[in-house]
Amino acid sequence: RFVAEFMGHSNFIAGRVIECSPSGHVTLEAAGLRITGRCSGRPAVGSAATAALRYERIGVAPDGSVGAGQGVEAVVTDVTYMGASLRIEARLAANAPGQAS
Repeated sequence: RFVAEFMGHSNFIAGRVIECSPSGHVTLEAAGLRITGRCSGRPAVGSAATAALRYERIGVAPDGSVGAGQGVEAVVTDVTYMGASLRIEARLAANAPGQAS
């Protein structure tokens, strides 16, 4: 986590490992979401883990434009112009089942 914080902004979401593949991908269940990503180790299924979601790897799309299981519903709460980019803050919908990869 220290390295992720040192390298810039990340969103950290604590959860439990529900799947770990031989290819180094791990799936967490956290805050009602299933989050799949790469993992350097081999955490045990059921163990606590934290996903670091890098802001530059997260996108915003209109309703209905993302395939099933490829996003979560959220409400944009703030947009800040940052020169070459925008900083968008969003709040997950109260019943936001989904998957972030």
